Amino acid sequence: MVWGSAARMQADVIFSTLDGPQVGGYQVVGATASQYFPTESVAASFTLSSAFLLTGAGVQVEAISGATFNMTLFATDVNGLPGTELTTLGTGLIAPATSEEVSAVSAVTLTLAAETQYWLVLTPAADDTQVSWGVLNGAPNSPLSTTVQTDGSGGWSIVGYEPVEFEIDGTRQTPEGGTVWLWVVGLGLVVGGAVRGGRRSTFHRSDLGAK
Repeated sequence: MVWGSAARMQADVIFSTLDGPQVGGYQVVGATASQYFPTESVAASFTLSSAFLLTGAGVQVEAISGATFNMTLFATDVNGLPGTELTTLGTGLIAPATSEEVSAVSAVTLTLAAETQYWLVLTPAADDTQVSWGVLNGAPNSPLSTTVQTDGSGGWSIVGYEPVEFEIDGTRQTPEGGTVWLWVVGLGLVVGGAVRGGRRSTFHRSDLGAK
């Protein structure tokens, strides 16, 4: 049997809680940014039902004072908290003065497994960073965790479930038309061989194509 291997990559929003301008937020805070808030990094969790290749992410943010922040993706540790850093999505990203989505593109090819918890992490990019990661009542809730470590290297604790706004982007593989054609040709050869050999074969047909 002849099998084709060509594939077409389709870009998708694979997870999203974005639902409009924020009405509050959790603050990402650098060492000298505020006399009222301690240093803080913030992480929101997501789980996918299917496997995808990560292409990027976006967050709803606004600057309170210093506007620069970093965006990274972490795996989950044995305690269900952010553990090992998997990839950096953006460094020195700039939050706008009013609530908007800020996006970053993944520089590496990383497979996100199905039914696996990951954490999108925002950390301060400078000592004066004070950026609000938006929440919006009515948006879907996600597990939220914070730490005083400005690089997100540990000390995480669960805050609860909050409607924090973010998006994960990815791609999945779907068969090209040529792949389907080669599959059909191969199937025809098998059927033809069975008939010539005097045997009757029954095949249950299913629709082919992208899902």
